[in-house]
Amino acid sequence: VDVLVNNAAALMPGTFQAYDPAWWDVVYQVNVRGPFLLCQAVLPHMMARRQGNIINLSSRAATAVMADDPTYGPSKAALDCFTLNLAEAARPYNIAVNGLGPGLIRSEINRRRGPDRMGRVPEPPDVVVPAALWLAQQTAETFTGHIVFREEFGRSWP
Repeated sequence: VDVLVNNAAALMPGTFQAYDPAWWDVVYQVNVRGPFLLCQAVLPHMMARRQGNIINLSSRAATAVMADDPTYGPSKAALDCFTLNLAEAARPYNIAVNGLGPGLIRSEINRRRGPDRMGRVPEPPDVVVPAALWLAQQTAETFTGHIVFREEFGRSWP
């Protein structure tokens, strides 16, 4: 594996008071534990070759207040922190580790979604490709330990 992209995500909206703890577990299993296990599986091989790239799909929800979803944002915040810590651990092996927020994308999670609170509509998934490809070509020396957002690609980063 040269490049690992952790792209799976789970979203289970609901109010805090009525939120089922089992839903919490599902969201964290998919959004945090899944990337951890995949990184743990590929990292030894990347370390042995002293090269590789890991991209964890982030979200602006990691820093947003969403009263109707007590788990998605916090799980993405946990993933971001994991990403930054892993980037430092992998740096000596020339492995780049970054987080990429794709923005509002037409995905399985958003398939029934209309415009969001700001009037934005989900975009096709291929709008993420240029930013993801650029990240996939980086090394620990060129770009690692960042949480970046696709909408800002070419403006505030690289």
